[in-house]
Amino acid sequence: MTSPSGARALFPTPLVGAATILLVLILLTPVLINSGVPAAGTIFTQAELIVDHPGGSSATHFYLHAIGNVRYAELSIGFARNYDWDHPPPIQALVWGNWTNGTDLVEISAATLHTTVAVNVSAYYATAHEGNAWYVAILGFEVVDNTMFLRSYTTGVDVPQSVSLSGAQLPLPILLSDIGSGGP
Repeated sequence: MTSPSGARALFPTPLVGAATILLVLILLTPVLINSGVPAAGTIFTQAELIVDHPGGSSATHFYLHAIGNVRYAELSIGFARNYDWDHPPPIQALVWGNWTNGTDLVEISAATLHTTVAVNVSAYYATAHEGNAWYVAILGFEVVDNTMFLRSYTTGVDVPQSVSLSGAQLPLPILLSDIGSGGP
C-alpha cells in the first residue's frame, strides 16, 4: 500500500508487539503474584474426580482432589444406588446415600461394588482473602463386561460415552464444574 506521496505506509509492528506483551502481562498478573494461597476459581483450585476400575477388581474407585496442591474446606462424594442406566430417574428422585465427607482436606476417596451407580461430588474451596468457589458434578456410571459407560448430568462437565476397562483410558480424570461462590 502506498500513500498519495508515493511512500510506503508501514504497519505499526512494534506497537502491535508491545500491545500484545502488555495484554499477556495483564492477563497473567494475578497468577504471577504469589500470595501463598491461590485465588478461588483459578486453575490451581480446580477440582477433578479421578475414576478408576483396576483390572481384576469388582470395585470402582473415585478420588476427589484439586489439580493444584490446595486444601479444600469441604469435600463430598455420594452414591445413588437407585440409579437405572436404561431408565434414569430425574436427579431429584435419586436417593443419595453412602456419603464420604471431609473437611480441611486435600483429597477424599470412595469406592463402590455396584455396577450401576450415580455419583454426586462437590468440593468447596474457601480462603479469608482469596475468595471461595464450589466445584460440582453429578455423573452416571455403568460397568458392563469390559466397558464403563458414563453420563454427565452437570452443565460444563464433559465425559466420554464409554471407556475400556482393559485399555490405557483409566484412570480417567473428570474436571468438575465451577459454579462460583453461590453453592450447590
